[in-house]
Amino acid sequence: MKQVFRGPLQSTFIIFAYMKFWKKIVLLLSILLVVGSAGAWFLTHSNYSIVDTERKVGDAIDSLDRVPVYFNGSVSHVLERNVAKDGYNLGLK
Repeated sequence: MKQVFRGPLQSTFIIFAYMKFWKKIVLLLSILLVVGSAGAWFLTHSNYSIVDTERKVGDAIDSLDRVPVYFNGSVSHVLERNVAKDGYNLGLK
C-alpha cells in the first residue's frame, strides 16, 4: 500500500471534516473568543489609537472657556499619579 504525504493544512481539513457538528461549533467559538480577547487586550494595553493616528500625547485638541483640552493617548496610557502636597489625588499623569 502506497502512503500519500499530506501537509499539515490538508490533515487539518481532513480531521475537521470528520468532527461532529457540535464539536465544530465549540472549536470555532473558542478560536473566536481567543482572537477577540487578544485583539481587545492589544487595543487597551498598547498606545495604538484607531481614531487619532496623527495626534500625539500632549497635543491641544480643543478648548472650553479658554482652557485647553489635551490629548491623553489610549485607555491605558498612564505614567503615574498626580497628587497634591497634602496627598490629595488630582488624577493620573
